Amino acid sequence: MEVTIPGLPKWIFTAVYASPHETTRQSFWRQMAEFSEGKSQPWLLAGDFNETKSMDERRNCSEDLIRRCFQFVNWIDNNALIDLGFTGPQFTWSRGLNPASRKYARLDRGLCNQDWRLLFEEASVHHLLQNQSDHCPLLISPTGSVPMQRVQQPFRFQAAWLMHDKFSECMQANWKRDNPLYPHLFQSSDVLIKWNREVFGNLFHRKKPALG
Repeated sequence: MEVTIPGLPKWIFTAVYASPHETTRQSFWRQMAEFSEGKSQPWLLAGDFNETKSMDERRNCSEDLIRRCFQFVNWIDNNALIDLGFTGPQFTWSRGLNPASRKYARLDRGLCNQDWRLLFEEASVHHLLQNQSDHCPLLISPTGSVPMQRVQQPFRFQAAWLMHDKFSECMQANWKRDNPLYPHLFQSSDVLIKWNREVFGNLFHRKKPALG
């Protein structure tokens, strides 16, 4: 897709899902190489490349994968791409029934050409925690790292809030559409925690009299 941000040159974003089948994946590498030859715009590729640059990016995996690591590094170098690095957990993928046999790898990453890196010199990639998938989501910030707020307990949205006649009023008053999404989600969670305590009332305290 072509991305337009007011005041900046247009740039290209490619969301990557490289096939787990090596033959199909090699075809994808060739297509991306051909695409890059005809483009002079800033270019960002991010997603699941299904490869690693070295065995240091894997754990409990076969040494036979060394050949594929060399091929992937050569593809990155031949296309003059830059790895954006990361913060957060070391691996973005894991699979296995128990810790002894579980495999880990950094299969997901962000790559860009020199023009994109010069356009967004502070860009960063953060590995979020796994949830439903065996892959970690990637949070890419073109303007730099977003501080990760530490909380004692995870925030949980309560469906019962939607039934309260003051809930919509609270959200409309505090949700700012123009604010960056990620830090705004933290701010909104703080607002809802306070609203739950001061307006809605602790849900478990409200349930106790009703249950007798």
